[in-house]
Amino acid sequence: TQETSASPQCIAPSSGTQLYVTDNKSDSILSINRITGEVEILVSELELESALGVEDIDLDGGIALSPDETTLYVVNDEDPDLLIAIDISGSTPAISQLAVETEFPGGDADLDHFITTAANGDILVVDDYNDRIARVSSEDGTVTVFLSESTIETVLGTDVDPWAGIDFDLEGNFFMAQSEDPDAILKWLVDDLGAGTIHTNSGSIFASEPTILADIGDPMGQTNFLGGFTFVPVIVPDPTIPEPGTILLLGLGVCGAVARRRSRCT
Repeated sequence: TQETSASPQCIAPSSGTQLYVTDNKSDSILSINRITGEVEILVSELELESALGVEDIDLDGGIALSPDETTLYVVNDEDPDLLIAIDISGSTPAISQLAVETEFPGGDADLDHFITTAANGDILVVDDYNDRIARVSSEDGTVTVFLSESTIETVLGTDVDPWAGIDFDLEGNFFMAQSEDPDAILKWLVDDLGAGTIHTNSGSIFASEPTILADIGDPMGQTNFLGGFTFVPVIVPDPTIPEPGTILLLGLGVCGAVARRRSRCT
């Protein structure tokens, strides 16, 4: 780009070569080739303001990619707070407003950093004003409450501040990081993976600050969850299947045995 500095906030990786990043310095969305490191402005602040008819854009974080990777969702943390949809399936990004803060239950919301998508394409976003997690339909922008403040506080047993990240794991269970003392990671069990629903009464503390500090060998330390998190697949080796190196050695052993009998190996 022509910028001399940047302030990257959040990142949404594609399954291909591109990484999509919100830049708070230029209030634009960057596209970065993960192989070459080449950076391009996918959508500029001016393009966002023009398409949405707003005076100012503040991309302070909050970016997610739809499951089919055709649409980016970003949060505008500026009055009015907006959830923005950007169709990237064509040659030119198409920008539209999916939901505005006044359309959230209660008529107000503060949309900040944290956003993710469900398996059916709906968007989950942290509403910091109401200390809750809202769900926005990717089809028509209808906003509902996914997890209310009271539901979260019932699990936590104290005040909630969900300003630290949300995501689904690969099985559809939902996790939320809590940044209010004490820091913790909460978990809700999947109801319907395809629909992206959970059992709201299944909440539990998945990891508490004391257990986390004990696990990392620093029981007198502190945790402060801020930057969000994500899940990645982990390959667990099957003990009944030999490692590739073992298979190769077995093959050489068989080959050597044949060589001794037939004088050559093919």
